[in-house]
Amino acid sequence: MSKRILTLGLSTVSLMLLLACGGGGSTPPPPPATATSITYTNPTSVPGTSYELRKNTTLSTPGSHLVLDLYGPATSVTGSGVVLTLNLDGAKATWGNVSTGNLVTNGNLFVAPIVKAKVTGDSLQVVVTEKGTGTAKPLAGPLLQIAVDLKTGLTLGTPIAITPDLTKSQVILQGSANPSNLVDLRIGTLTAQ
Repeated sequence: MSKRILTLGLSTVSLMLLLACGGGGSTPPPPPATATSITYTNPTSVPGTSYELRKNTTLSTPGSHLVLDLYGPATSVTGSGVVLTLNLDGAKATWGNVSTGNLVTNGNLFVAPIVKAKVTGDSLQVVVTEKGTGTAKPLAGPLLQIAVDLKTGLTLGTPIAITPDLTKSQVILQGSANPSNLVDLRIGTLTAQ
């Protein structure tokens, strides 16, 4: 009888140890993959009518630094500058420098530009305008450049939103006291990859 109690006692102890250790040998699921880069798909173009943020493939670096060019419409729109206000999902990305110490740089349309930028919270306000009272220029081309840097710890496939504040985004028209609003500003798709 003591042999039977000893066997029963060892079986119970073995079962308890097996249950305490997880028993089935299953492993916990791996943590979600973390994004290490930012991708951008240019917006669908509407020739002649839209302003667009397009990826600058030369200045963007593989990984977490994305440079975007603001292109003007391919029409006869002329002006002497651009004012742009954009909001970024600050939990996922930050406004970065296009080049050392520069939140915004001139595209290639303005010869003697005044370039200013400031970040307030998640909002970027920029102005690029021709110095002096020179003639208005066609705005069909890259007007300015901005940059976005990815924050760490995001899950793969996380979308990142950039939204314009069209009430504070304008084309400065030569000789006019009333600038024209950017009514058709197209922004592509940003994703953490």
